[in-house]
Amino acid sequence: MGSMGLVYRSALVYRMAMRLLEGREGVERRRRIASAVPSGSEVVDLCCGDAALARPLRRRGCRYIGLDVNPAFVRSARRRGIDARYWEAESMEVPAADVICLLSSLYQFIPREKQLFDRMVEKAGTLVVLSEPIRNWSSSNSRLLRRLSLALTRVNGHTFEERHNERSLRALVDGLPAESVDFAVGGRDVVIFVWTKRLR
Repeated sequence: MGSMGLVYRSALVYRMAMRLLEGREGVERRRRIASAVPSGSEVVDLCCGDAALARPLRRRGCRYIGLDVNPAFVRSARRRGIDARYWEAESMEVPAADVICLLSSLYQFIPREKQLFDRMVEKAGTLVVLSEPIRNWSSSNSRLLRRLSLALTRVNGHTFEERHNERSLRALVDGLPAESVDFAVGGRDVVIFVWTKRLR
């Protein structure tokens, strides 16, 4: 496995970094996402990180499965009693589930993010949830902050210089019926709900 940036070497470090970066906004965003998921759903959380969605979804009676390429994150989640599994987007299928989530990780798949999104839509019986930051250190005017962001968020030896903006995220859902998409811009993130049951 390639080298990981400091933020991804430990689930605890990742959790602390995300809470510091997102603050109350992140808590509210996760609460909003969890409340949109129908009670009792089977939820697959791609690139689950520290599996922050697991607890609020379990309270709604959902079956949560977290998938991540980082073995440290998978081990940490399992120690906390969470169903977490190793998963590589490039070589493994997106599992079918009622709800499929991808939070704050879509940039890692540029320029193939549309293919991953289409796979998610195909496999989700009810809902796809995307949450992606459009303002972060990597898009800062400060060269130092941009370089620091690249170094800290390296995954398997890869750095990710491109990030999404509102326009690129809207392009993902272009062509889908308007009634199936809820596209919300607020704070540092865009949150997209695609109700796949309305597409069928």
